[in-house]
Amino acid sequence: MSSDFLLSLAQAVTKGLLTGMVYGLMALGLSVIFGVMRVVNFAHGEIMVVAMYLAWAAFEYAGVPPMHRQAEPMSGAR
Repeated sequence: MSSDFLLSLAQAVTKGLLTGMVYGLMALGLSVIFGVMRVVNFAHGEIMVVAMYLAWAAFEYAGVPPMHRQAEPMSGAR
């Protein structure tokens, strides 16, 4: 297998895990709100979108790409 394939596979797995964790946090938040108040909070998704937008804006302001860093070969590697 080529290193490009393995890098793409690692990035796909990482992005999938991170997306799954975001969905899990959304589900956890909805279940906690419903369990405590017995009311479905329809604004929960909107709050999550605003939080994601603010995180993106913070990464852009800091000049740090959140997931676009390419793996560089180690010095002295054969």
